[in-house]
Amino acid sequence: MYNPKEINQKAEKFSFFTKKNKKKLSDDDLEIVKTLEKLKFDLDNLYDNLNYITEPLLIDSYIYEINAVFMKYSYYLNLCKERNLIAYDS
Repeated sequence: MYNPKEINQKAEKFSFFTKKNKKKLSDDDLEIVKTLEKLKFDLDNLYDNLNYITEPLLIDSYIYEINAVFMKYSYYLNLCKERNLIAYDS
């Protein structure tokens, strides 16, 4: 489900800076951004897998898992907003 190489390749495409002073991200901020990328990747996979499931109990399971991952994603997205982090294609 989670492929660290794919996430790192995506992260290499982007330059991450803070909005205020265009400095490189600290290690903590970079970890937050990487976690956000991982959660986005997980959400995409969960939604893709949900499209192929026909068993009612599995559908319920995927819905609960999607909700849990989405809550984590929202938390990390809010952290990025609080820290004024941006990403742009370099």
